[in-house]
Amino acid sequence: MFDDKNYMGRFSEEEVRSLVKLQKIHGNDWSKISEKMDRSTCALEKRFAHIETSCVNNLPWKVISQQVKTRSWSQCRLKWYSLLKLKLSSGGSTFNRGPEGLEAKILLINTLYNMQVDDVADIDWDEVADTVGKVTPVCVQKSFHRMKVSRVPHWSSLSYGGEADEVQER
Repeated sequence: MFDDKNYMGRFSEEEVRSLVKLQKIHGNDWSKISEKMDRSTCALEKRFAHIETSCVNNLPWKVISQQVKTRSWSQCRLKWYSLLKLKLSSGGSTFNRGPEGLEAKILLINTLYNMQVDDVADIDWDEVADTVGKVTPVCVQKSFHRMKVSRVPHWSSLSYGGEADEVQER
């Protein structure tokens, strides 16, 4: 109510594109996105929830969460993706600790490295998931994130291209 960046009117198409791009880069760090877009965190979260509800596989996550009653739309979406991942991998994880998991991780690293992309927002995660096989786009994003966080010191100060280079090297 006291935030002067709230109630700034409708989002323009350019603002929506920027919001989607910044969310891909910063995840749900709405404070950081708010600084870059000069909009309130609350307005950004609400607008992004609306985008997600209408775009992600056309599933109405908000409606689903209202029917579930005990989970938010993002929790329902995450659960759905985790169940989908299990189903696709026939009960086992593609990125498990065995030889197949190691091969999948190497394929993921090489795929991202060979894309030679400097901005994470330019990555087509569906394409990466198809290359790795039997995984969802969310799964490959999370797997790469876990690898860079655990293997690359100061990863957050690097560009995406720098992160991919470091993970590839290691």
